[in-house]
Amino acid sequence: MLGILLLAAAWTCVPPLGTPGQTSICTMTLDTTQLPNGPHTLTVVVTDAAGNTAMDSVTVIVNNPPPPAPSNLTISSCDTCE
Repeated sequence: MLGILLLAAAWTCVPPLGTPGQTSICTMTLDTTQLPNGPHTLTVVVTDAAGNTAMDSVTVIVNNPPPPAPSNLTISSCDTCE
């Protein structure tokens, strides 16, 4: 099944976007626990003040560890236990 998942992300740019005469380098932190394991394509689309757009994509492989096994389990009642 093919699906599209939109994630909110916080971008940090140095210098801030829109600084005249400067190229900004931007980074993003992505919480991969919100994605299933496997390949995902991240696409960035930018638009300047004149309305020109550009885009670029990169494929990342998500490989989150499994959740920890439950611990401290107790049986409150059991009709078939010996």
